[in-house]
Amino acid sequence: MKKWLVAPLIIFILILAPNLMWLNWSTLFIKNTSSKQVNNITVEICSETFQVASKPHSSSLRLLPKCGDATLILKANAKLVCQYYVEGELYNVEADVGSGKCKTDLPIISSLFLLKLIK
Repeated sequence: MKKWLVAPLIIFILILAPNLMWLNWSTLFIKNTSSKQVNNITVEICSETFQVASKPHSSSLRLLPKCGDATLILKANAKLVCQYYVEGELYNVEADVGSGKCKTDLPIISSLFLLKLIK
């Protein structure tokens, strides 16, 4: 292998390697684009429920539990924000609790996992 090709190849692998996490887990990226804190965020999936708080203009990334086919239900202040079908791996759900909008995608067409971690 040519020496000039090694450095770009290593950089490419380091940037894309975290995206491989989506091959083994589904994720939930919660962001709050509003200027108010949202305290009562409830996530229900796989017979589990967990609470999340979201400061204004902040975001957090959660790995979802593995349980096969499931329905993710996200509520903010007891109001339904979104409800999506997800599987134990390969799904990425993005929820904006400030605007009440959600979307889901597969990692092949989503943004880099590494960028979500540092947001």
